[in-house]
Amino acid sequence: MNKKSPSNHKKTNKKLNEILKTSVNLFYKKGFSGTSLNDIAEKIGIQKPTIYHYIKSKNELLFIILNNFLDLLLLSHIEATKEIEDKFEKLIKIIINQIKTHAKLRKETAIFVREVDLLPKKYKTKIREKEEKYLTVVADDIRKIFGDKKGLFLDPKIIPLTILSYANTVNRLFSFKFLQKEEILRIISETLVNGILPQKEMEMKGYGNK
Repeated sequence: MNKKSPSNHKKTNKKLNEILKTSVNLFYKKGFSGTSLNDIAEKIGIQKPTIYHYIKSKNELLFIILNNFLDLLLLSHIEATKEIEDKFEKLIKIIINQIKTHAKLRKETAIFVREVDLLPKKYKTKIREKEEKYLTVVADDIRKIFGDKKGLFLDPKIIPLTILSYANTVNRLFSFKFLQKEEILRIISETLVNGILPQKEMEMKGYGNK
């Protein structure tokens, strides 16, 4: 059985990453339906048949992009919150990290929102399962913050979904020079936290009263 050498494996990964990066840019600008594999190949400077050495179809390409996107969201959440002991600070970190990650992955976020339902059932089912896993991890962390308290007024899964819906607005705000990114994050995080924590606890923490 032939095996790829390490150097060939690196070349394969590099080319696949180039195809993925180019596809993200084109799907973001032109939409999934408005982008062909010919467009992607032409942008990279290769022939269309070459793409089939790395992916089976345009649908699989979209699946890989969205699958990687959800992996990055989950990894970012875990890394950002693993060493925070103060529960209130952890809640703030969860919210701000979600906003920052979506801002960093603004193109992938837009593609996810717009295009996920265009996937064939076999791919969409896998993406929705991974999305549910991600939402469950975030929601469980939020439930641990509140414990048995009655302070949580909504399903914790609503929080990451709300931030996802904010993502495009946040990206537009980041483009305005008169608004600082940290100020935008503060305003949005305060807005969300005000809707989650009881006012009494907010006052005790001195949050939002500066």
